[in-house]
Amino acid sequence: MEPPIIIVQDWDASDMPKVTETGVMKVTFEEHQKEGASNATIYTDIEELEDIPNTDSIEVDDKEHLCVQDKSLIQEEDRTWLSRMHGLSESLVNNIYGIDLKKDKTVNDNIDVTDDSNEKESEDLNKKSALTSRNVILAFSARQNIRKLSSIGSAESDLKFIHGLRFYSMCWIILGHTVLYTLPYADNPKWLLDIFANSAWPQLISQGTFAVDTFLFISGLLLTYLIFKTMEKEKRRFTGFDMLKLILHRYLRLIPPYFVLVVIIQPLYFYLTRGPFFNEDGVNECEKYWWRNLLNIQNWFKFDDMCANWTWYLALDFQLFVVAALLIWFFFIVKPVSMVLVFGGLLFSWLSSFWIAGKDNIHPENIIDTLQESKSTVFDDYYDKPYTRAGPYIIGCINGYIIYKYVTGKSHLQLSKLVRLLGWIVSTGLGLYLIFGLYNVTFSEGQSEMYLSSCRIGWAVMLSWISLECICNRGGIIQWILSLPSIIPFSRLTYTAYLIHPVLMTVFVKNLESPLHISRSYIILLYNGLLVSSFSAALIINLVFESPWINLQKAAGL
Repeated sequence: MEPPIIIVQDWDASDMPKVTETGVMKVTFEEHQKEGASNATIYTDIEELEDIPNTDSIEVDDKEHLCVQDKSLIQEEDRTWLSRMHGLSESLVNNIYGIDLKKDKTVNDNIDVTDDSNEKESEDLNKKSALTSRNVILAFSARQNIRKLSSIGSAESDLKFIHGLRFYSMCWIILGHTVLYTLPYADNPKWLLDIFANSAWPQLISQGTFAVDTFLFISGLLLTYLIFKTMEKEKRRFTGFDMLKLILHRYLRLIPPYFVLVVIIQPLYFYLTRGPFFNEDGVNECEKYWWRNLLNIQNWFKFDDMCANWTWYLALDFQLFVVAALLIWFFFIVKPVSMVLVFGGLLFSWLSSFWIAGKDNIHPENIIDTLQESKSTVFDDYYDKPYTRAGPYIIGCINGYIIYKYVTGKSHLQLSKLVRLLGWIVSTGLGLYLIFGLYNVTFSEGQSEMYLSSCRIGWAVMLSWISLECICNRGGIIQWILSLPSIIPFSRLTYTAYLIHPVLMTVFVKNLESPLHISRSYIILLYNGLLVSSFSAALIINLVFESPWINLQKAAGL
């Protein structure tokens, strides 16, 4: 029996080694194919190993393949010939092969690999791929999980700009919530509302709802891109079973910290608040309706009856995820029908937004007043429904497919300098208008309907241009800002930061001894404090709940 082929990320094809019964041979990937090893897979990016169980081996085409998932296994002072190019540590090779490889072992050195060692190797690999007690314990390793969070090796991936979109959008959401959560507890709310009406800069706060559309755009882009890229790599079609497995994986991936929020953290603030502004809002709802959150259906009920009402977005995102996965499955079966459904869905989203905006008389230029006066109406009919918010998700899916075609070399995005200049002018103007264009204007009913039905689609179009330019490495300073390595760890904390930051804000305002007197400097100070505390709490939740569960999920192959 021939030992497994060693597959390690970051290896040039010409440097990929192979262990045989007669020794160590330095051969190319093409030579491997000639020898019948065409099923060998080279993993070139550590991120590609994220969906592989948290072990040192995987099974491809019924053959065991060995790969390095944790770069901590690579020790500079403990490398063999096999690991000279980012490969395996000597101790790992010894454990798996049962052989003693000396440093600087040269080509054609004889290695006695017996059938007994192969049996030991198979047993060891099976143990590593199982959900063993050792793997369960290591899943909670704070040191290992912090190392993964802080790793910036993924900055070399194709979609590195996504990290910036995530992080800055989360900061934008926290900014908007800082004002909305503190406004009811201010002794000068009229001053703040006047500032919003008579100054341009507060539009950055009132238009923060576009940050949610950015997350929807990202979700659609990643879903489509990763499905098509995976199917391309595996040379097969996306099946109904793949779709069901993907939906289950998505649900299980997000549910642990979400469950902790709904069952433990959200009700816990009842015992953490004792100020004069304390009330039981939100506690009774979680006691009654927690099951809606676990089923991701809470956005179909009234805003005032939601448990942890800010989690409406998670339900919305999951529902759009399921529908998009279904449409992608249709794409692999009947492409024309799926294309009709995609663009039909985009049109339906536009029409439904247009109709609801007119029915409820929603005016975008006074969105803060509207939310304060009729929050339930705006949320229940317009703000949190998948048919009104599907536009950015659909455009994200289309963008992800275009990026997949470009990355795999099936299409080219060659544009002249003039076209690129016009693209940047239009996209920049569109983004600035959507944020600051409502300052000091009054819309008619028809203009309000047109704006509210088109603004989120326009925002997604602007993001599409930025994404395509970044993927082509033509994004300039925008690409540099979005791809800063230092923001990658914070990008990985945005999910738990979104879950926990409203709880921290609620605890803060409910423990106030007197009303707040808001000023510009106070908002800036309060925002920065809540931003830091939110990501700090997000790190704790990630290390205690999210990262361990992800590790266990990988080890179990879910």
